[in-house]
Amino acid sequence: MQVMCLVVHGRSNKDIMHDLGLSERKVKLQISNMLPKLQIQDRTQAAIHAMKTGIVHLGAVL
Repeated sequence: MQVMCLVVHGRSNKDIMHDLGLSERKVKLQISNMLPKLQIQDRTQAAIHAMKTGIVHLGAVL
């Protein structure tokens, strides 16, 4: 959920990696695993889906 929140806020994989203390590979893996589950194609669609469904709110802060 933290990765999705940061994606919604426009953070890059490298930014997410530094923010959460994960490897860049782990960040990419988490994002790529989310896409088919949400039946979407890319991280932009994932961010839109997360906001529309209330999974993440723009005001959410980690």
